[in-house]
Amino acid sequence: MASPNLITAPLNQTFKRIGLVGKPAHTQTSAGLAALAGVVAWLCQNGECQIETHTAVSLASFGISHNTHIITDLREMPAQVDALIVVGGDGTMLAVARGLAGSNMPLIGINQGQLGFMTDISLQDFSTDLNTVLQGGYTLESRSMIQGELIRNRQTIAHALALNDAVIARGNYASMVDVCVHIDQKLTYHLRADALVLATPTGSTAYALSSNGPIMHPAVPGFVLVPVAPQTLSNRPIVLPDHSVIDVLLEPTSRGIGATASFDMQQWPALQVHDIVRLSKSPLKTILVHPLSYDYYHTLRHKLHWTYNPIVPHLQATTI
Repeated sequence: MASPNLITAPLNQTFKRIGLVGKPAHTQTSAGLAALAGVVAWLCQNGECQIETHTAVSLASFGISHNTHIITDLREMPAQVDALIVVGGDGTMLAVARGLAGSNMPLIGINQGQLGFMTDISLQDFSTDLNTVLQGGYTLESRSMIQGELIRNRQTIAHALALNDAVIARGNYASMVDVCVHIDQKLTYHLRADALVLATPTGSTAYALSSNGPIMHPAVPGFVLVPVAPQTLSNRPIVLPDHSVIDVLLEPTSRGIGATASFDMQQWPALQVHDIVRLSKSPLKTILVHPLSYDYYHTLRHKLHWTYNPIVPHLQATTI
């Protein structure tokens, strides 16, 4: 049965107008910008190319410019292009996904980072895969997101959005964070820990995984709730249906000053005692574009260095 998150693209639907955004300038090296310029040059030779404003400035600051592209603000991209190429790592993809949430803009990832779970196309040989994708050889996948509310004195004072995860953590002056967790208004547990992570399937391979959380396939309609270094070792990760509403109450504690809540590493101001962080599935989604060669299990095997012996024969689809 097909994944409920897999979107079947119309046959031979091609992307004619392409946008491009790169890593922030302060994270770039001259070699990285030169590689980015190579992608821009290739795009300009193969169709209409629009460059995100800050990306264009970064290229120009290193003396790299192309006269054939149009400069466009990121938030204007959905009205101007058919798909957006993101050149960077997972952090760049997360930032773009939050910035364009709700636009249903297809995002094509070219990996210029380290892990690159969400950026499928290799920078070293991008032209082959990218050419296939732009000609209609791709699949689309919908990825769920988390929405957060900060409730103080019964008033919602802040909102946030995350594609990877939401994290409630101890601050600089807190030995541990003390919270009371309710799921769908039912008491789940009191927790003392370094942090508490709620991750989407996309984020299950990030901070949650490093804290012994399970890997969730992107097609699974759920979240994983993971305590980080809990005082009580019986506090274990739990997989939740994605219609769950998780309320995290910051409890009174003499050392609980300065606890924080962050969404894809974007941090709210310091939490206060009795604050409630309410987490639930967002109605907004992120749409990822995969080359036809994309294989989720190959990605896991490659990125996580799982054991694989190429000498030992393995099952082929035709033999199963």
